[in-house]
Formats: sequence, C-alpha cells, structure tokens
Amino acid sequence: MHYRNIIANFAQIYIFELKAGDTAANALKQIDDKSYAIPYQSDGRKVVKVGVSMNADTRTVDEWKVSNGNG
Repeated sequence: MHYRNIIANFAQIYIFELKAGDTAANALKQIDDKSYAIPYQSDGRKVVKVGVSMNADTRTVDEWKVSNGNG
C-alpha cells in the first residue's frame, strides 16, 4: 500500500511518498522512478522529496528519508 501527497508553499514543493510495509528508501526511489517531481521542476521553487515508511500495524512512521534535489 502506498500514498502520494504534494504540499506546496511560497518557497518549496514537497512530494511525499508513504509506504506501509516497505522502506523509506524504496518510497524515495519510487518518486524518482515514476518521475513525480518532473511537473514541478520548471516552477522555480525548491523541490523536496520525502520517502516515508509506515508501520501498518501501529499506523506510525518507522523512518523517513529526504532528498533536496530538483531531479
């Protein structure tokens, strides 16, 4: 199970990929593999990609990883 969410403010665009039962690294990899950031690259704001691993049983965050690149 996975969820994607985009949050933007005046200076940054945050792309979150949340995965239950998988790693934060794999969530971050999916953002790159599926090119979720490409529509926002020409915007001029900094794109911040966040991969989040969720524990399906406790419904809490296990780990997260952040990439501050525009790629």
